[in-house]
Amino acid sequence: MNQTKAILIRCVTSLLALWGSYAFSQDHIEVKTISNFDFGTYIAAGSVFLENTHCISSADTQNPQGKNGTQYPYKISVTGAGGTSEYFLHLNGNTSETGNRRLAIGIFHSDIFGGSAGYHQLSNAIYETANHLGQYRNCVINGNNSKIKIEISSQDLSGIASGTYFGSFSINALGGFSGTAVDNSISFSVSITVQSSSEVQISSLDSFDLGSYSGGGNISTIETFCIYSSAINGAYNISITSSNQDASGNFNLKNNVTSEQINYVLRFIDNGFGTPDQLVSLAPLSGSGNTSSTNCNGQDNAQLSVSISENNLAAASSGIYSDTLTLLVQPE
Repeated sequence: MNQTKAILIRCVTSLLALWGSYAFSQDHIEVKTISNFDFGTYIAAGSVFLENTHCISSADTQNPQGKNGTQYPYKISVTGAGGTSEYFLHLNGNTSETGNRRLAIGIFHSDIFGGSAGYHQLSNAIYETANHLGQYRNCVINGNNSKIKIEISSQDLSGIASGTYFGSFSINALGGFSGTAVDNSISFSVSITVQSSSEVQISSLDSFDLGSYSGGGNISTIETFCIYSSAINGAYNISITSSNQDASGNFNLKNNVTSEQINYVLRFIDNGFGTPDQLVSLAPLSGSGNTSSTNCNGQDNAQLSVSISENNLAAASSGIYSDTLTLLVQPE
């Protein structure tokens, strides 16, 4: 009698273990990894889009290999930064950027094998209204079933500041046997580098006034000003020429009456203050301008200095000397 009781207990334990395994596998929803979306460099070429596929399984599956059981519906949402129904990429991934330093994108979802046909446009953090038929575990029978498309319109790309735009997004899937199982473990990124038709602007540059010289030492003066550039990283080059510049690139002040000249040295510095460290001559100089404001938000970021040696001044006749400088800034 004792032996029979022991066998019965073992059988009940085995049945309970099988039932526990079956109950656990009923509520199954899983999102598999999806590749990131990298658009590369965009140069005024209309609207663009990219598509990637991956696996979403929603099934009552006893076999961990996913080759039997029942498929169940699922739906997804995609969540990104911003707190609105729209999706955005931000310049350098800085989610505080707004205006033309934030790029709107469209995110669409389609199931290849089941559910409603075609793409459905998603709204940020809101589940799509359509249900799709999920695949067995790991999509082992039919392969990837879920397709996500990222679309960026030419209208949204127009007028955007140059630079690299980036965003990170998470996929949330709802389904399984109960219809309430959730998997939100998978994320993907979207990036695009925009090289728009760049603009540059110089502002706040005044004339140099060296005053009167009555002997004793060198004289010099400095003027600060703003350089704006919408190119990537604000890159620009600047060429400075003079109406009295000679073939070697030397700068000269000219007496308005006698045409006598006084040589002077012109130096330029970008993005800082102190002693300018680039000697201006014939070759263009490179710099990095302000990318957010055409007037640098009132904070000058470039300067020119003019200096004349005591020897050159002592050798000059009395009179008024002047020169006209022309600054040409171009985006790089």
